[in-house]
Amino acid sequence: MFALGLSLWELWKGEVPFVDVYCDDIFHLVRLGKTVDVELIKDEDARKTIWEYLRLGGATSIATVQDLEAVQALSWEDTYSKLPSSKGLFLLREGEAPTTGI
Repeated sequence: MFALGLSLWELWKGEVPFVDVYCDDIFHLVRLGKTVDVELIKDEDARKTIWEYLRLGGATSIATVQDLEAVQALSWEDTYSKLPSSKGLFLLREGEAPTTGI
């Protein structure tokens, strides 16, 4: 639902959302429930519809400069140490040799 709301915002505004923001920072902003400024949409019905889709997708508020600065201040450890590793995703049965290739 979030992607639909963001796509509608992009189509309505004719702008790319988060255009000057690094992709990892966008990821963290969205995880925090932040989104594009729907107040830039002047048509009230369109704004309400777009906000509803964004909200259903997890958005709770418009991203601010302070939000972006906080996300950019995250250290590498804060950013990646809590993500699941790929280790263990492909568990082998005991005694089974790993295969290579596709």
